[in-house]
Amino acid sequence: MNDRPTDKNISFRSRIWMTADEQKAARPFEEAGFEDTGEVLRLRVYDMLNILGIDRIMAEEMLYALYRFFNDNSEADEALRDHVIDQYFDFAAWHREHPDMAEVKVEDLALAEGINLRALAFLFNQAAKKFWKSGEYSSREYRYFSYHDLLEQAGGKR
Repeated sequence: MNDRPTDKNISFRSRIWMTADEQKAARPFEEAGFEDTGEVLRLRVYDMLNILGIDRIMAEEMLYALYRFFNDNSEADEALRDHVIDQYFDFAAWHREHPDMAEVKVEDLALAEGINLRALAFLFNQAAKKFWKSGEYSSREYRYFSYHDLLEQAGGKR
């Protein structure tokens, strides 16, 4: 983990990102106007799910890519997968820190202290379920055409 970048604004076109992004998770984000990881990390999960061209699966793949890139915990992930250890992530503490799922940002999930892949998947599933039940979700249309559209509609606040 010592060789992980400390700068959270890594260009999707940089060699370091393109080498690490084996699944090409950034492609739909680039098509939607994102240029670097920082823009995605600062996004609310609800906004990410409301951008045209980024569905739930693509959003989840990007979360996993960001997790592996900045916060990889592969030893724990393997141990959890092989049932060598039990889940150790403190969900209660995370929920106390983030009581309103509508305000949770991508970085709150992918970069949470002590997070592992299984905990990340669980928390993202919780966020997605709450999003689909929220007033921000419409089964008929996405709220934002692109990242720039989101910024315009939010008045540059996000």
